[in-house]
Amino acid sequence: STSSGTGTGSGTPAAESGTGKVTVSGKIYYEHVPVNTSTKTLNTSAITSRPARAITVYLTNAYSTVISQTTTDSTGTYSLTGTVSSATFYIVAVAEMKKTTSPTYDFSVANTVSAGSAGSTYAVYSSTQNTRSCTSSCTVNVTAVDSNRSNGPFSLLDVAYIAIQKVLTANSSTIFPKLVFKWTSSSTSGSYFTTSSATCGSGIPNCIVLLGYRSSDSDEFDRHVVAHEFTHYLESALSRSDSIGGSHSTNDLLEPRIAYGEGLGNAMSAIFMDDPVYTDTTYSGGFNINMETGTHTLNGFYSEGSVQSIIYDLYDSSVDSKNSKSDSLNYSFSKIWTGILALKNISGITYIHEFIAAVKTDNPSDVTAINNITGMELLAADEISEGNVTASSNYVSTTHTCTGSLSTYPYLPIIQSYSGTGTVLSTTAFAESQWCGMVGVANNKLFG
Repeated sequence: STSSGTGTGSGTPAAESGTGKVTVSGKIYYEHVPVNTSTKTLNTSAITSRPARAITVYLTNAYSTVISQTTTDSTGTYSLTGTVSSATFYIVAVAEMKKTTSPTYDFSVANTVSAGSAGSTYAVYSSTQNTRSCTSSCTVNVTAVDSNRSNGPFSLLDVAYIAIQKVLTANSSTIFPKLVFKWTSSSTSGSYFTTSSATCGSGIPNCIVLLGYRSSDSDEFDRHVVAHEFTHYLESALSRSDSIGGSHSTNDLLEPRIAYGEGLGNAMSAIFMDDPVYTDTTYSGGFNINMETGTHTLNGFYSEGSVQSIIYDLYDSSVDSKNSKSDSLNYSFSKIWTGILALKNISGITYIHEFIAAVKTDNPSDVTAINNITGMELLAADEISEGNVTASSNYVSTTHTCTGSLSTYPYLPIIQSYSGTGTVLSTTAFAESQWCGMVGVANNKLFG
């Protein structure tokens, strides 16, 4: 039989013994809502069923007590046997992916976005099943449907499933730290990754908060958006992120740590999804970013558009040219991942030049080809060769102006050391350069 889920409930009640052995198998599905890349909206008229992979499945009695459990395979298939004491039973698909043997992971979707609230894990239940009908064997399929939004949590987990398959090609014994997706169908509080327990809840080291209110903006089926945030998790948990966050856009003159983190998230989303077109839908129409043919006009180590283009060009098989340079490399995911991991223990800040230096160290015969790719985005061959950056010569627009004069403010690409003793830096007397490149105070811009 097939049943739609309620999208509510928790799947961890205590175990029970009894009589009446049943053998049951089947598949767990979720309804996938595709993205219309032309309108940048969700296409709810083209819904298809997809397997819910590597998720937890319970056999429970009529009182929701767990009898036995398993996980679905790569096709969403499960098989369970157990002794049920009641006349009826249920199959419960829980929105979690857990594995305690190498490689290990612990991902779940909680029905909350409230700060500090751990919430409870989503689950979908089959229709009521008769114990006597399954004493030899029976089939019970369960589908999380879009009509009640119970499909959202399983869509989020499927993006995580796809991403970790790539990571495991580079390191098959990776240990993925615990991560909770926080999502509700009414959430309007943004989509972002954080390690703050004040947001995630006590005992939760990593969480991704996601939009869910479809009448304005929901992200559970914006797979590139989810993969972008999942990349932030991977970077923070397995490598290192020095990004200080804050608002940003494709043509922002960004502080280089933010430019790297956001550009990396965009590029990796395209790599994970094997699709260069990043689409963020909204109810009225969102936006696209094409990693291969990006339209960003700002080039440099301070541009997330440049960062995403460089990383994606290292990986993709297309040959393209820009600024009299050409892309001739087609690296495996493993080479990209090795470069990301190398930044965990560097002595400088995590930004694009450090990533490129790591990739060159691992691939010395490709230095010229790598320089061609960075040169397409007007980066120097290495950080020490970068010249001073000036706001007036690099970026002036109606949205990025200086509060003072438009004189040039030099900015070396290496963050300067502060070695003063007993000196308190003023929090009010900003140098002019700290106001340049923004409308208001914004410490994540290049001259902030």
